[in-house]
Amino acid sequence: MTKNIRNCAWHALYSIETALVLITGRVPLIREVHCSAPVPGAPQYDRLQFDDQGNIVPDPYLFSQRRLFAIINESVAILYNTQNTYMSQANYQEHVARFEARLTMWKLQLPEELGFEKTPSRDIDGVVEREVGIQISS
Repeated sequence: MTKNIRNCAWHALYSIETALVLITGRVPLIREVHCSAPVPGAPQYDRLQFDDQGNIVPDPYLFSQRRLFAIINESVAILYNTQNTYMSQANYQEHVARFEARLTMWKLQLPEELGFEKTPSRDIDGVVEREVGIQISS
């Protein structure tokens, strides 16, 4: 259980750092390739699931988020790094195409419950039910 808490703490720091990368446009300091911490299980400890070997099953949302953050961090590190200001236009476009392909693959591999292109369903009263199960008036 404490190992999962440490993994959650590392994942939270990684998430904050990626948010700062997106906001400021600076190159990330934490790189996915330098991490050995697995994706944590569900943040709600009463929902933790274990596999046959007793290992915590990664939370699907956190797993997908971490894969997306790795793509974001790598793209910012390569495309917006001041050391790469002399990159040729062809090389730059090659990197952009590679990141677009990785993002498309990430989107295709999302679990169905995390698909964000779903159209919210509406009932007769005009109430929208979101994927998380919360109902709000539209």
